[in-house]
Amino acid sequence: MSIAITAIAPLVLLAVLTEAITEQIKELLTDPAPRTKQLISMGIGLALAALLQVSLFADTAGTIHVAGIILAGLLCSRGSNYIHDLYGMIAATKTNLQ
Repeated sequence: MSIAITAIAPLVLLAVLTEAITEQIKELLTDPAPRTKQLISMGIGLALAALLQVSLFADTAGTIHVAGIILAGLLCSRGSNYIHDLYGMIAATKTNLQ
């Protein structure tokens, strides 16, 4: 089980970082279009995955490793929206409980 957590943790961290940075950039823009928001999220997800060398395929090299980085970046750019929604639900629940 610790292997699964070790493999998933970087992806979750990448999704959270992608969401945080995307939200900060969107606040600087005046009413960006939905497609623009998606492109920003994709760009940040890909850049962070490449910078941090997070890959879906652990212990690989060459083309497979690069493909894993690209897929991780794309997955986390979409996953960031889910993280944001989850955070919103937790915050709403906390507010309702208070």
